[in-house]
Amino acid sequence: MKIHPAQKNPKVHHIKREKEKAEVKTPNSSKGVKVEISQTAREISKAMETKTEKGYSKRVEGIRQSVLEGTYKADPKAIGKKLLQTISQEKGRE
Repeated sequence: MKIHPAQKNPKVHHIKREKEKAEVKTPNSSKGVKVEISQTAREISKAMETKTEKGYSKRVEGIRQSVLEGTYKADPKAIGKKLLQTISQEKGRE
């Protein structure tokens, strides 16, 4: 049985080429990376902050505490209704 060096093995060479293509080459710069945030991302961030300000976090924390204490009572009908509503909305987006 003859063993070929890794450099001449076409399968190994192909994998090496794919790895080299995948590597990101960055310019030699010490300035850092420039990141641009879209207007949509800014609006989403602002909306999330607004929800937090309106007591959203307090509500979630209250539910979490109830679950930990074993006093949380889930409403299966409300959960089912919301699931069906969400599925219906998702189908409309396709």
